[in-house]
Amino acid sequence: MKIKRVVLTALLLFSVLPMLAVAGICVGGFTHNSIYMAQENVRTAAMVQAKHLENFFEQREVNLKVAARLPSVLQFTVESNRAEPQMSEEEYRAYQQMVSEVLQIRQEEQDFLIRMSLVNRDNIVIASSDAEMVGEKTLMPVDYAQQLRANRYVVSSVEKSDRFLSGQKHFVVACPVLKDGEYQGTMIYAMNMHYFERLLEDTGFFETGTFIVLDGNGTVAATSSPYLGDRIDQIGPANTLTEQIEQIRSQDGESGLFDYSIDNVNKIGCYSKIADTGWVVISAVDWSEFMAPIQDTILLILGLLVLVVFLVIVLFLYASRVISKPMNQLITSIRQLQKGDASYRVEYDQKNEFGEIGAAFNDLMDQVARDNEALRTSEERYRIVSELSENVIFEYNMQDDSVFHSHNWLDKFGYTPITHDFIQEAIDRKIVHPDDQETFQTLFTELKNGRKSGGVDLRIRIQDGSYIWCSVQATTIFSDDGKPLKVVGKLTDIDERKRETETLLSRAQRDTLTGLYNKGTAERLISSCLAASQPGDMHALFAIDVDNFKAVNDNLGHLFGDAVLSEISSKITGQFRSSDIVGRIGGDEFVVFLKNLRSLDLVYEKAEAMIDVFRHSFTGQNMDYKISGSIGIALYPRDG
Repeated sequence: MKIKRVVLTALLLFSVLPMLAVAGICVGGFTHNSIYMAQENVRTAAMVQAKHLENFFEQREVNLKVAARLPSVLQFTVESNRAEPQMSEEEYRAYQQMVSEVLQIRQEEQDFLIRMSLVNRDNIVIASSDAEMVGEKTLMPVDYAQQLRANRYVVSSVEKSDRFLSGQKHFVVACPVLKDGEYQGTMIYAMNMHYFERLLEDTGFFETGTFIVLDGNGTVAATSSPYLGDRIDQIGPANTLTEQIEQIRSQDGESGLFDYSIDNVNKIGCYSKIADTGWVVISAVDWSEFMAPIQDTILLILGLLVLVVFLVIVLFLYASRVISKPMNQLITSIRQLQKGDASYRVEYDQKNEFGEIGAAFNDLMDQVARDNEALRTSEERYRIVSELSENVIFEYNMQDDSVFHSHNWLDKFGYTPITHDFIQEAIDRKIVHPDDQETFQTLFTELKNGRKSGGVDLRIRIQDGSYIWCSVQATTIFSDDGKPLKVVGKLTDIDERKRETETLLSRAQRDTLTGLYNKGTAERLISSCLAASQPGDMHALFAIDVDNFKAVNDNLGHLFGDAVLSEISSKITGQFRSSDIVGRIGGDEFVVFLKNLRSLDLVYEKAEAMIDVFRHSFTGQNMDYKISGSIGIALYPRDG
């Protein structure tokens, strides 16, 4: 009966209880991870769509600036502002016709563009893709005009007026026209809402996923929600979304998560603001979409628990029937053996597992006799194996610090091996590379102190004075009372494999385009340096981002963009010490970590040098584009 209790207790301790613990941990971990992944998915969706919208605005800005810098546009705008014209009326009309045709062509080339107009300092339309607008006064708000006069790019809120575009919903993108840095007028895009409708076509990230695009005044530019109308404060069903969005618009953060409910449905949302525009992109999804898989998983785990308990019961019944009875018979036989001598043999006649145990016991006694004979021939076998092996076999005697090497040593290394004062002679004669001597000494010290076996890779000198990589594998031989007596081991030449591994490791750590450290390697090296820092150490981190690099790729092609990144990488590397860590952590993002600074003078010097790098880096000859960069600098430990 006792063995039954032991079996039952063992089954409970080692199956049911661990299963319950694992199930609890799994459910908790799965729930936590599911919620975290849900939040990250919603956050990613909002940020991706916000980035699309931001890129759209930036591209419109680039197009406007290019048009505003056309010589004919500048000359015509300046002339329209003069109190005393320098052009004849005929010349003025010709210029006006030419500029209007340029604007008409640009309108036809760009999607979503309803009208493109040029306005002078008096807010009078002097040229337009719509000839009927010429001579009309713009309806631009005062604050927009002030921003433009301050040389700032403007993205308006969604507008809808019977006086403009027949009441069609639209928004305005505008940039100033400058002559020698002085405000002359404004280049204006009037855009329809089709882009936002297209933006919503790519929002199938969840079955219940919803996107909302809001302008700076709370007007809904686009949404996939059936509850929203033209404004966020005009939602029909009971909701907390309006209140949440009002709080979001008053906060300084660029993005964040929030919970809300609408029509008694709980949702999780994420907002992402478009810088300098007041526009906001919101993504949301029903909480129920995340909770359903969690509930299904809990039910599955509970089902598995029930199955395990059933199997434990079946196993217990089987063990009681199949093991308990034969085990009692075996115990009786062993007690009889205790009354005899070492020549006793177990009698058995059953062809089952317990019969095999009896046969194994008898075979064990026979094996003892055979082992005595085998022991006498072990040294001869050892000698033969040493001669046939390509590895160098050695035997180190701890009692007198002597060592024996197989004849392979002379063939491999080209000189007579050490025989006495093994460890000290290997260090003094630099048989082991100086950088590996501590590793070598540590291995044999641990073996002397009772370590059973061990291995290290180190460099051993050959006849010409150079070193090759070898793998040292050693095993300790102990006396009957457990004291270490000898170490038997082998030396294997791994030089070619080691150097190939180092070459592959170097390639894995480098960015293929620039040759700089990749993101993972740079992060690991910097973290290691910080972890090893002592009080009083000072380091600096440069975060470098190439500005507007997308425009280079879009306008000049990715091959040219790669050439620009290679040139900038080379110039960055040339500005820093070989001990500094220089890495490429993104498409156009670099990081430089300056180690062990004695003063801030070097930081200032390198910052000026980096400014000079961007000041003299151009995308090509006769191009309007100029490479610029943003640099952030943090100090350790002052900045964390």
